[in-house]
Amino acid sequence: MKKKIIWILSALPVIIVLIPFMAEDSEKEYLNNQTRAQLDGGFIKLSDGVTHYELKGEKGAKTIILIHGNAVPYASWDNTIDALAEAGFRVLRYDLFGHGFSDRPELDKYNRDLYDKQLLELLDALAITDPVYMAGTSQGGSIAVCFAARHAWRVEKLALLSPFVDSFEGTGTAALLKIPFIGEYIMRLAGDKKLIDPAKVLYSAEKKAALVSKLKEQLRYKGKKRAVLANLRGNALNDATHIKWEKPTAVI
Repeated sequence: MKKKIIWILSALPVIIVLIPFMAEDSEKEYLNNQTRAQLDGGFIKLSDGVTHYELKGEKGAKTIILIHGNAVPYASWDNTIDALAEAGFRVLRYDLFGHGFSDRPELDKYNRDLYDKQLLELLDALAITDPVYMAGTSQGGSIAVCFAARHAWRVEKLALLSPFVDSFEGTGTAALLKIPFIGEYIMRLAGDKKLIDPAKVLYSAEKKAALVSKLKEQLRYKGKKRAVLANLRGNALNDATHIKWEKPTAVI
């Protein structure tokens, strides 16, 4: 009996290490030209990677930029983009780095500068130079606020929908995810299940099945869970209430 207990205790660390690798991992494919050819929307190469976007509406119309939050990619605007385009606006939505079908840059941390540069380069690449309207939900609200503060001459109006502009300290599992190795372990073990659960971000139960399907789709591509950890470990979820307008050095 004593030998059996010793054997179990000796094997326990190995079992703990192996458990996550025994769990099914949805990340089986790579985002590249071949896989993106099968996906909807447009793709454009920026300095930190390829960005997935959709631009609708008449050229010359007032442009609205839609920025999604941390839990759901640009699919969260599925029921908004057409209505705005039909109302006479030109509408741009895009996947933040690490989300949807945009690249997942191999960085230890995703910070505000990364998201700010992504949006600035995307607007320049699409030749959108006139001041825009901007709407952001959750973390997208924080990204919109930072962009408007840094590039005020490029933003005419700002709409914040349940914006995340205070600090996310995180407790329990969220706090553990910020710790190297432990976060990777948890994400490998339970990341798939957590990242396809829209219960906390979806009001309509009727649309849950459709959204779950889209969340599963983005998990097919490698780097999604790594990107989630990088986002949690950066400063993009830090308090943004102190951010102030910056005097422009140049006017576009």
